[in-house]
Formats: sequence, C-alpha cells, structure tokens
Amino acid sequence: MEENGPITNAILEFITVDSDRRVERFADSYDLVCVVSGSCVYRDGDAEVEVDKNCIHILTPGSRVVEYRVGSSGHFEKVLMHIDRDALFGRVEVSDRDEQRFESAILSGISSNVSIEDLASMCCYSVSTFKRRFRGRYGMSPHRWMLRCRLDIAARILGEARLPINVIAALCGFINVSHFIATFRRRFGDTPSHVMRRRYSRASVE
Repeated sequence: MEENGPITNAILEFITVDSDRRVERFADSYDLVCVVSGSCVYRDGDAEVEVDKNCIHILTPGSRVVEYRVGSSGHFEKVLMHIDRDALFGRVEVSDRDEQRFESAILSGISSNVSIEDLASMCCYSVSTFKRRFRGRYGMSPHRWMLRCRLDIAARILGEARLPINVIAALCGFINVSHFIATFRRRFGDTPSHVMRRRYSRASVE
C-alpha cells in the first residue's frame, strides 16, 4: 500500500465538448470527475448532481451523464478517471449500512477537504474508532491516505492532460499552489513543473 495507491492504475480520459450536449453514458466503475471548465449533470441513483469546475466528484457505478454544459467559457473540459473498486476499498463486501457509511466517508475524504471529525461523524464513529478502523484497512492514517490519493490524482493528470499547475492544484483540493508543489515534491521527489516538462519533451521526441 505504500508504493501503489488506488489511483495508480486508474484509467484516465480527457474529454472536451464545444457546445451544450445531452448524453447517455453510464459509469461501470467508480468514476472520479475533475471538471476544468463548464459543468455537467449526472444522475446518481435518484438524484441529479451538478458537478462544477475546479472540484473533484466521485460517481458510483450505475451513474449516468445527463448533460454537458459549456458555461460562460464556451467550452467544457473534464478529466475522468475510472477507478477499480477493489483498489479503492479493498476486497470487502458491501453488505451492511455500517460498511456503506464507511465507504461514503472515504469517497468524501478523497474528493474534498473534509475534516477527520466530519468523516467520523458520517460513519457514526468516534474519531478514535474511525482512525483505528481506517488504519486497520489501509495501514496509515486517514489524513495521509487521502493526501496520497489526491497527489496521485495530480500526478496522473500531469502525466496525461495539458492543464496549468494551478488548475491541477485546485482540482486536487490545494488552495495554496506553493503548498501543493512542496507536498508533491515530498511525495514524488520532483516538482510538478519538472514532471510536465519531461512529458512534453518525450512527446516532442515521439
């Protein structure tokens, strides 16, 4: 678990749309959506969820895209990652309400900067119980694991999508770009700009 996180083997797509469009596209995995410009509407269960730019939203299997909206920019862009459930949660059957609450808390922790206290409350646990159960499953603290996930997301986007570093930082929940760069460097031993330059240099050679 130390080297390979749940995002490492995710399948990434970069989607662009130049006009408002209604679509029918079903998610068959856990889909992590990063909207760069415009917005899109998903039907997730019985609810419609509008995903705005500069945020991460994780959709459960069976969700479907209802509509892409280009917004004031006249253009819609999003990064979409298809994440394997077993990689995200481990091989645990979702058979009771307690487990479902725990998994919902994990998704919330990856997609937004929710406090550990709020995540524990979502599970109806005390903070100490939540931390103990989390560490028992993932081998590290909730804060460290969520941070690693967001940094892994950033690394995948840097490696495959042409987006400014400040946009990637915002998508991955970092308000301060300098903090993002320093944290990224501690995680990977390199800065985001160096990762991006290497990718561009490889592309020019090819």
